[in-house]
Amino acid sequence: MGGSPLRILVVGAGIAGLAVARALRLAGFRPDVTEKLPPG
Repeated sequence: MGGSPLRILVVGAGIAGLAVARALRLAGFRPDVTEKLPPG
């Protein structure tokens, strides 16, 4: 890659989305997690 870091977006902050984001963090990535609706 030419100097720009890989960006990963996980869409959906349900159980599966959070599990994927955690696995990516453990693998050394910094994913962003987004959700359609605000919490609450």
